[in-house]
Amino acid sequence: MIIRQTPPRPERLFEVRDVPAVLVGLEILLSEVSLALVGIAANTDDEGFYWKCLEGIDAVDEARDVVHRMRQSLQTWQPSNQPATH
Repeated sequence: MIIRQTPPRPERLFEVRDVPAVLVGLEILLSEVSLALVGIAANTDDEGFYWKCLEGIDAVDEARDVVHRMRQSLQTWQPSNQPATH
């Protein structure tokens, strides 16, 4: 019989140990997606595809704003001298 010392993998995938770091990573990822969409939009000859890219850029910018507000709320809610927990 195998005795597990850690939770099963699916359970670990839903656990966020460092929320601020995850939000920073998400902001970085969204910035990269936005830059990629700008590059694609600038190099396409298809007008419909161009406008789809611009819609994507707008959606990514809105998502970045939400993540930024979440980070600000977390900083306000959590004392700066205590480490983040779940």
